[in-house]
Amino acid sequence: MCVVGPVASGKSTLVQGLIGELLPVALPDNDQQRQQSNDSRLNVSGRISYADQIPFILNATVRDNILFGEPYIQDRYERVVEACCLTEDIETFSHKDLTEIG
Repeated sequence: MCVVGPVASGKSTLVQGLIGELLPVALPDNDQQRQQSNDSRLNVSGRISYADQIPFILNATVRDNILFGEPYIQDRYERVVEACCLTEDIETFSHKDLTEIG
């Protein structure tokens, strides 16, 4: 499954709900509905793995942020940039991957 959307559109909340880390909540109109909302269940058949992302940018160049302390090996670096679909973005920066960010 892949969930995509703009920032703050609820992607992480949706996935957390699907894997049981965020329980469903209803806004009941009466006591009977309140009881029903407490009976919500999530059944999973198989294994679940979830790796959320916490945005982090070094105050450095785009290249430094991609390498994150690893040595620059041109062929490997170019394959990573291509695999991450960053080639077109980097081309728009004034100093390409040597543009300072952060």
